[in-house]
Amino acid sequence: MAQTLFFPGGISFLDYPFAPASVYPSATVLSRAMRAICLKANPPEVWLHTGEILFLDARQKEVLGKFAERNRIPTVEANLVWSMILDEFLDTEFGPESIAGSYRYLEKAGIPRDEVDRLRKRLAPIMMSYNFDSCLWEWVNLGLYDLLSAMNGALIAPRLKPSEEEFQAFYWEAMRLAERSFRR
Repeated sequence: MAQTLFFPGGISFLDYPFAPASVYPSATVLSRAMRAICLKANPPEVWLHTGEILFLDARQKEVLGKFAERNRIPTVEANLVWSMILDEFLDTEFGPESIAGSYRYLEKAGIPRDEVDRLRKRLAPIMMSYNFDSCLWEWVNLGLYDLLSAMNGALIAPRLKPSEEEFQAFYWEAMRLAERSFRR
């Protein structure tokens, strides 16, 4: 996780882990560039007006909440788009009602079932390697941060790591997909 420093009008991200990010490897984001903050996400998220989501260490949740309040940045509920898409890769079995509920949530977010199925098929090798081959065995939640970590090479078989160009394209595709839910 990147180290972050707070100052009255912004947040400095140091050693941010994802090369396609606007703050990579280190940059400061002014509060006026922040559209919303999600304290309930794990890890906490800063949503920029550009549609990009940046992640902070969970241990900074309280500081981030105070920063949002001081800078009048709205706090929002967790965006579950990526969690719902990736629930198929958890070490958990879901019943038909739960599966149908995930599809309904994603459809309301503007992501039809056939698109969800295509994404899951495309991401299966990477997410299976991330959660199972690595022995992580996450059974509660895999979200956008996990997906980007996997795409970045964390806990996956080296042969599955995408090229820099592929990761760059996917990073922004993932942000646009999450953005669909935010706009609703």
